[in-house]
Amino acid sequence: MKMDGYHRLTAYLLKRGEPKFTLTFNQIEEIVGRTFSRIANDPQYWSNREDPRKRYPPNRAAREAGYKTSLVKRSNIVIFTKAPDAEIVAKEK
Repeated sequence: MKMDGYHRLTAYLLKRGEPKFTLTFNQIEEIVGRTFSRIANDPQYWSNREDPRKRYPPNRAAREAGYKTSLVKRSNIVIFTKAPDAEIVAKEK
């Protein structure tokens, strides 16, 4: 079964498993195999709240791997932090 880009991001995060680390937009884009639109520069894109009106795949991929995300102000850097209370939805393959 072929994984879409955001499933690849979930798998990457599960495998990495570190409690906290950063990735640049370029690194994430390389993992998912596509470029982000300008909306990725909006902190809301990386918000950890589930909003049924908006779909932000990179954030959902992170949550499925048990991480919270935050965008470093005025940068293209995302901080991934293992959420101690998170329910890991995806399983490492």
